[in-house]
Amino acid sequence: MNAMYGGEYRNGGWRKLPPERWGCMKGVPGELEAAQAEAADLYWTIVMRIGMEEAKEIFGNLAKPLSKEQHRELQNTVLIDLYSHMLDIARRRNIPWSVHEMARFVAQLNSLLPTDARMGPRGSTAHATLDKHLRRLLARRRRAKASQ
Repeated sequence: MNAMYGGEYRNGGWRKLPPERWGCMKGVPGELEAAQAEAADLYWTIVMRIGMEEAKEIFGNLAKPLSKEQHRELQNTVLIDLYSHMLDIARRRNIPWSVHEMARFVAQLNSLLPTDARMGPRGSTAHATLDKHLRRLLARRRRAKASQ
């Protein structure tokens, strides 16, 4: 079944719903509605193959909030990816770009973001702290690549 179409599971079977019942405007699903439809499609496929309890267990495990450590690792990954991306752009345009400049950029960005969305240690807005943190992350990445 195409995940872009809404549907429901009733009386032991999957049934497509008309576009006006998808929960989106004028029958054209937006990003959120499309993702919800895909998730529902996957959920009911699992229900039909292995059962309701197993599907609830699988989706329940996936829907847990991140721990503090997982959240911190995710933010560190985003920070390293952002640095790599900006370094690639700078190299293509022959613009000098350093860890120090990246730390200043992230400090300015953090000052504009809400506390929970900030990058670096405890969402710091001090460029010296972010510089040190970024250098540690880059060193850890180099060590990980060297050991592979």
